[in-house]
Amino acid sequence: MKKIIFALVIVLAMFILVAKTQSYHHVEPGKCIGCTLCVQKCPVQAISMQDGKAVIDREKCIQCGLCIKACPVTAISVVEEAAAPDSLAEQPDSVDTPKQEEPSTGMIETQEEPAPTVEAVEEQIASTYYHVHDNKCIGCMVCPKSCPVDAIHMKQGVAVIDTEKCIKCGLCKRDCPVAAISVEEKQSS
Repeated sequence: MKKIIFALVIVLAMFILVAKTQSYHHVEPGKCIGCTLCVQKCPVQAISMQDGKAVIDREKCIQCGLCIKACPVTAISVVEEAAAPDSLAEQPDSVDTPKQEEPSTGMIETQEEPAPTVEAVEEQIASTYYHVHDNKCIGCMVCPKSCPVDAIHMKQGVAVIDTEKCIKCGLCKRDCPVAAISVEEKQSS
């Protein structure tokens, strides 16, 4: 119970800070490679993919900065607000959602399923790795070309993923024409 209250206080404090600041997180579409790492790291599900690019819902964003840290190509940045913050429709990166005015009860409402914590998301990502099934790989060279960090090389006509370099963006899996790449769970020792 103490953890829930602490989390609510943190979220409320972040909300107040966000409400007072005149800045927002912005995805530069020309730089975004569609790796979904920012989507995976966002603790409040404020980022979605549209047309292969990340889009930040400014109403949900708590400006924690985890998406900025996760982006391997620095496509996300903090932008200073030029207009009054009361018009979301005019702000870039906003997702148009119909607003329904509800009477305030003065109480903090909680969701039935709370957003996963940053630690839970990081733990989930850390417990997996990308694996090439050499019996399926056809040596087409698509995955090394799609890897933004050069973590894939060819060895005897089969793709090999360097797990130390891999940022787990999923582009190799997405682009593989024969589904030779899968996400595997690390075996605990």
